Amino acid sequence: MALGDGETGKDEAISDDDTPKVLSFADKLAPEVDALRDALLSQDKLLKRAARERKEYKEKLEQALKDSELARSSVTVTEETECDTCAIHMSSLVTLQNKYGTLLDEHDELKARSILLGACKSYSGLQSELAEKNDKISALEKASSDSTAVARCALCESLELELESCRHDKMRSEEENTYLRTILS
Repeated sequence: MALGDGETGKDEAISDDDTPKVLSFADKLAPEVDALRDALLSQDKLLKRAARERKEYKEKLEQALKDSELARSSVTVTEETECDTCAIHMSSLVTLQNKYGTLLDEHDELKARSILLGACKSYSGLQSELAEKNDKISALEKASSDSTAVARCALCESLELELESCRHDKMRSEEENTYLRTILS
């Protein structure tokens, strides 16, 4: 018995009438089905890429956490007492940091002015202050070179590094001042 042999004539008449309607309805839905299928494939690709990126970021996070933990464990804080040289360097450093902050504020104020006309009124004061700073730095360098013969602690070395950083910042400020002088001239 073949498929459809057992159907009655009544069912065939109904299915024959509905066939063109179903086919035309299916033809109308085909583009929408294709668009939905494409959207589904696109979402599938996006989900796969997002999962892959998530896995990569998770691995990077784990590595960063391991590196952070390693860095934390390698830092050791010693309970060294400060020597006399450390106290001198520390007070010099604090003084230089305060003056550097003041100079930066003044520099920012000069940059903020819209028009710089005429001669700089604080030029002579700045020159004398610069000469003072140079003398202090020379004295500190001399004291620093004298103290190299004595056993040095780690804190002294770090303070000297910070002092060198301040010297660099001072030199940069001098260069900016020279530049401003040329502009004002």
